[in-house]
Amino acid sequence: MFVQKIVAHYLELGHEIIHPVRDDLCEAARALTRPGVRFVAWEGDDYPHKAAFLETVAWQDANLRDRRLDRPIEHPDFLFLPLGNAHRRGIRRRMMSAKYLVARVDPTGWAACVPLTRDRDREAHLFGTVLGLNADEPYALFNASSSDARVAFNLAAVPPGVKALRRVDLRPIPGFTLFDWATVIERAQVIATIDTALVLLVEVLAPRAAELHLASRYWPPTYRNISDILRLQWQFLDPESDDQ
Repeated sequence: MFVQKIVAHYLELGHEIIHPVRDDLCEAARALTRPGVRFVAWEGDDYPHKAAFLETVAWQDANLRDRRLDRPIEHPDFLFLPLGNAHRRGIRRRMMSAKYLVARVDPTGWAACVPLTRDRDREAHLFGTVLGLNADEPYALFNASSSDARVAFNLAAVPPGVKALRRVDLRPIPGFTLFDWATVIERAQVIATIDTALVLLVEVLAPRAAELHLASRYWPPTYRNISDILRLQWQFLDPESDDQ
């Protein structure tokens, strides 16, 4: 989601974009499809230059600090953007914005470049039928999980007034993707989440939530990897955070 301004830049340069993603995320990623962009399952799909791409990725992963990875790599058949782990090649780099350094693109305004295709019927079904929500009932949306969280969500740090609201937990529900939670996000009075992909989606949707709370997924708590790309008014839950 975050790299869509990079995608737009290379489309403008005349490239066709093949965007391999984890097999279990491919269906959700296709909500970001636009002309000239093709999302494919990393392992499960066939796509042009797949073998060469996977070989290049393996080389990248084995040479994370190689400074040749600081720029797009010209392959005989394609241009490879080594965005993964770009922050590891510079001590002062931040995890998210380092991807834009490699691509030679300014990340300012990245959220406006995300071409989200929404399924309004599926969103409404999740909101009203599955979760039992209605537009007149205030609620707080919580997300306490991340694919690589190193610490538990610090629920004790959430203000008491937030805890008094009806709590809706973002969780995997068969038949729905993260993007299908868009209506739930937009109508929430409060959103409290660990540092994960939900934060990016909230930045894209810019909901009218009265409060946005963000918990670090690291210990000791730090927000340096994401704070420089946020434009909304997030309140950091962990007072020990070393960078805000």
